[in-house]
Amino acid sequence: MKKFGRQSTTRPVAQKHDCSEVLCLAINQLNNVRAVLSGLGIRYRDLQREPRGVGISVVWKHAGYLVLSVAGADDDLLSITAGLLKDVRHDRSRILEICNVLTRDNAALPVYLNDETGGWDIHVQQRLRIDLLRAETDFFRACLESLPVAAIEMRSKFQESGIKGQSYSLNGEDAQHLLLRSLA
Repeated sequence: MKKFGRQSTTRPVAQKHDCSEVLCLAINQLNNVRAVLSGLGIRYRDLQREPRGVGISVVWKHAGYLVLSVAGADDDLLSITAGLLKDVRHDRSRILEICNVLTRDNAALPVYLNDETGGWDIHVQQRLRIDLLRAETDFFRACLESLPVAAIEMRSKFQESGIKGQSYSLNGEDAQHLLLRSLA
């Protein structure tokens, strides 16, 4: 595991004057996730709060990174997202065909096209209950370790099929971009 940013062991509870009630719930749940990560010895980097939710990134040596996010409206669910490709060429039918095959072959790791304005991106995302991840920390670790490896294989399937796009970089701008997309 590669160090990426700072690791925090304690987080204050979100105060109502700092955020909306819904966003405060998401912040408090992300604090629970941070506590589990710290207990597992997994380093993370805080990302800027967004109007729809909050998140952190976890970097894995040689495998890229994940964004862990909690949306304000779904404060009991943690989204674990890996970016496969960003700014992909607009070939909707081919992209969706590959997304469907990859999701059919492993329904636990759904692959999807995010076709918002500002560029098309392809992601793989797990959404899991935070109380489960807190209770079953070995399962949580396994999810965090296996998703980046699966993402590498999935990315190659798109590239082998001629889908053009950029890889996500290990920088704060791409991590923040992936956070926004994970909350959509």
